[in-house]
Amino acid sequence: MVEVIQQDMPFLVDSIRMALNRYGLTVHLIVHPVMRIERDTEGCINQVFDASEIGDETSNEACMYFEVDRQSEPKVLQELHEEIDRVLQDIKACVRDWQPMRERLRSIIEEIKQTPPPLDEEQLEEDIAFLQWLDQDHFTFIGYREYALERPKGKDSLRIIADSGLGILSQSSENEYSRSFDQLHPHAKQKAHEPALLILTKSNSRATVHRPGYLDYIGIKRFDDTGKVIGEWRFLGLYTSAAYIRRATDIPMLRRKVQNVMRRSGLRPHSHSQKALLNIVETLPRDELFQCTDDELFDISRTILQLQERQRVRVIVRPDAYGRFVSCLIYMPRDRFNTDIRLRVQRIMQDVFSATEMDFSVWLTESVLARLHLILHLPPGKLPQYDIREIEKQIVTIIQSWRDELHKALNHEYGEEKGNNYLQCYEGTFPPSYQGDYPAEVAALDVRKLESLHNGRDLEMALYHPIEAPPEKLRFKLFHKEEPLSLSLLLPIIENMGLKVIDERPHRLYPVDRKMVWLHDVGMVYAYGGKLDIDQVRDIFQEAFIRIWYGEVENDGLNALVLRARLDWREVVVIRSCVKYLKQTGFPFSQNYMEQALVEHPQIARMLVDLFLVRFDPDAQTQAAERSERINDAIQRSLDEVPTLDADRILRRLFVLIQAMLRTNYFQTTDQQMPRAYLSFKLDPHKIPDLPNPQPRFEIFVYSPQTEGIHLRGDKVARG
Repeated sequence: MVEVIQQDMPFLVDSIRMALNRYGLTVHLIVHPVMRIERDTEGCINQVFDASEIGDETSNEACMYFEVDRQSEPKVLQELHEEIDRVLQDIKACVRDWQPMRERLRSIIEEIKQTPPPLDEEQLEEDIAFLQWLDQDHFTFIGYREYALERPKGKDSLRIIADSGLGILSQSSENEYSRSFDQLHPHAKQKAHEPALLILTKSNSRATVHRPGYLDYIGIKRFDDTGKVIGEWRFLGLYTSAAYIRRATDIPMLRRKVQNVMRRSGLRPHSHSQKALLNIVETLPRDELFQCTDDELFDISRTILQLQERQRVRVIVRPDAYGRFVSCLIYMPRDRFNTDIRLRVQRIMQDVFSATEMDFSVWLTESVLARLHLILHLPPGKLPQYDIREIEKQIVTIIQSWRDELHKALNHEYGEEKGNNYLQCYEGTFPPSYQGDYPAEVAALDVRKLESLHNGRDLEMALYHPIEAPPEKLRFKLFHKEEPLSLSLLLPIIENMGLKVIDERPHRLYPVDRKMVWLHDVGMVYAYGGKLDIDQVRDIFQEAFIRIWYGEVENDGLNALVLRARLDWREVVVIRSCVKYLKQTGFPFSQNYMEQALVEHPQIARMLVDLFLVRFDPDAQTQAAERSERINDAIQRSLDEVPTLDADRILRRLFVLIQAMLRTNYFQTTDQQMPRAYLSFKLDPHKIPDLPNPQPRFEIFVYSPQTEGIHLRGDKVARG
């Protein structure tokens, strides 16, 4: 290995680093000092000197020291030892045979010149120039072998010419015929007979030396005197860095392809469009230029030119002529491109093509478009069906920013003109924490709440059931200007309405040129189990909450009837007034106990309210008696099934109380057509058992959150 060390130490270091990386080991330190070492006849070290000291240069050696991630698994260590040994053998073979491989290339060039195959003279001249260009330090020779094209069993096969291998192909193969060729699709095998001198593609094996990546495959076809393909000279290696940084117009064969593209484009020489097309071709991945046919290169270049710096997604797929891989050029807006997007695009492409391995490279310039180049390696002969437009749709979906989705959602919800206006006002409103919790479609709906706050309301809300959440879980959004809501006031209201609070997510929203808005998103569980129909209860729940929040309705356990019995806030006030009246009369049960009885029997509570409404609704008096009778019967049957005596007594007393009512102001409104702030009802106390004596002729009970009382009347006419 002395020759390797002295000529190209980094070549050896990089190759070993590649071997370590293939086993997932990160190299942290590499030291490879060159020293003069004296050994005995058995190869053991006798003495070590500094390499600068006088001595025989052939005794100079490098002691290579690598520090890597700790690995103690014996099996892995053994495999790693074997891998490094294999790499060292490959390096030795490459270094030993690189000059013979170059000499073989030169002799092949001379043979072609002496007996040129019957091909297009201009193309043949360009191909020979390309082979000569390779010999000018533009190709790292790693392996060489000769093959004969035969049909041993009626099928095309490549027979390995014995003892023709050099470099990594110098070892004798166990197979007489090329296995990789035998695995090709019959259509791909037919390309072996095409009248073209060169085959430029990628091998299906990775390089173990020099740099990671699949080996470049340069095949030179052999022709007989009649122009029939009879075999192949095959070189494996890697194009040097010079091959990638030189202009395509300076490289033989590539310059011809570029000229053909320019000619076929029909663009005026030296025009802006022609210069743009030339730049596109020059900046394509160099491997694409080597491997593309003239037609493929023209189609790819024209497609890219048609993008014209438009921020859109375009996918260009080029299957390998031999079906071993697919090359994909993916263009997308640069400002949307990042590592996460790249990984998601790679997953899409891997799923579409069922790729076994994947290589990628990224091209970012001042252009508004970013380019992702993927090489997807396929199982032999298995190129799946694919739809370019469908792939582009999937990529468009994943690269859309949250702002783009918001713009789309606003236009869908409010129309284009209003949606664009809302975007200008609200695009910076929603912080990253909000964007992480909600899709843009939800934000578009929340804009309606923000607009309502801007137009004068102090509090907005939204009760909803999260997608894929358990049936008993729901969430409640509250929007409030400037200051956050007090949780100590908020939570008791929610819990009295029959819900248990499990979490709360606050967000500060900043509409443009408007006051800050606090959003509290409260997670809740329905305390009584089962699924709530959000569409049925949303309006009555929100209306009840806001009345309670502003003190128009008392905050007590009867508010659970909103969800339990589907009562709105005024209907709950009817029940509450009845409970308050019973407390005034000395009824022995506490208010909490009566609340519990009602909440545990929501169907009866609902029917009690229905009875009240039917009896006194001025618009439903034509059939009031008949409907009241039906409700009375239903209540009576339900009361008979109440299991506890206390609950039975409470509910029956409420039933009797409603039957004793004679008149109410429930259906009266203010001049602004709003419900009155208090509820009153007139009743006959003689129909209510156990009232204290003396009993008046009538009683009028008045209730509001601020006051309550009973007006006693001894006769039909009251004196004021």
